Amino acid sequence: HDIGKPECYTEDETGGHFKGHGPVSASIAEKVLDSLRFDKRSKNDIVQLVLYHDIEFIPTEKFVKKWMNKIGQEQFERLIEVRNADIAGHHPDMQEKSYEIVRQIASILDKVLEEKQCFTIKDLKINGTDIITLGVPEGKKIGDTLRFLLDGVLSGEIPNDYDELRHAAICYNGLFET
Repeated sequence: HDIGKPECYTEDETGGHFKGHGPVSASIAEKVLDSLRFDKRSKNDIVQLVLYHDIEFIPTEKFVKKWMNKIGQEQFERLIEVRNADIAGHHPDMQEKSYEIVRQIASILDKVLEEKQCFTIKDLKINGTDIITLGVPEGKKIGDTLRFLLDGVLSGEIPNDYDELRHAAICYNGLFET
């Protein structure tokens, strides 16, 4: 996961840095996995983990749900494992704070899953058929509306409640309540 670090190494007055090594490492990993003839799904999963292994982990429900939506529950759980393995290679003085953040993320993940919180369109308390009954024409606008509602729920701006989602969908589409 850190194979791109040498290519990204820079130094300044504070020491050596490897900014941007995730994408470079992912690109190299993809080529290596292709040469090893990995199947497409495994390759894509591995490359994605390499790409995101160094994102800033923020121990909030919003962060956890956003990333679960982006890469899926199983892949997010793998990302937590990769992060723990990455931390093990850091200087011992830097490990405890990083491990604590990962523990908090894992705890939040457990809570989100236990409470069956919304992090995908299918978790919304409203669906495409409900949007159509509001007068939104079938097609792209339905998906756009559902993505808007999910973004609102993930950001905490819209509760995952049918009536609240219905109202937000009406406003988003410029409709009038009857």
